[in-house]
Amino acid sequence: MRVVSMFVTKDHFIFIVNSNEVNDELYAAEGFPAGNPIGFLAEGEASIFKKTKIDDGWELYSGNHISPNLHIRSKNSLIGGAGKLNKTVYINVIPREDAHLGEWNNINNATDSETAEIQNANTSFQLDSQCLVDVSRDVDTFEIIESSASTINENNISFNL
Repeated sequence: MRVVSMFVTKDHFIFIVNSNEVNDELYAAEGFPAGNPIGFLAEGEASIFKKTKIDDGWELYSGNHISPNLHIRSKNSLIGGAGKLNKTVYINVIPREDAHLGEWNNINNATDSETAEIQNANTSFQLDSQCLVDVSRDVDTFEIIESSASTINENNISFNL
């Protein structure tokens, strides 16, 4: 499971991805970024993948991305990453004015009023965190690992009060 916290500062929009399981998808670009984001693997280890076209397959870029590690992503590249340890923290920093453009608009959870505040350069604040029991990825290929969804029968649940 990963938890994504988002912070708005005077000049930047910051995503902090905190993952606690091996194979957690840390990030997978769904489109080209509006600006040149800066990524920082603050804790843990990850496999990093790249592609140059949206319809291309993922290619391994680094199988041993070990923290601390800083990288700058080009506007013309698509990056993805999967955690290789049970504790991985990945930070992504983008220009504040780009927080509502391109792929960033799809992954921030700002309400309409928060989106308006993001555009006001006089405020700094934290958006609500998103808890995402989301996507698992193979750390060698970046292929999605299908989860086996289990159904719990409510007759098997008991509460001790």
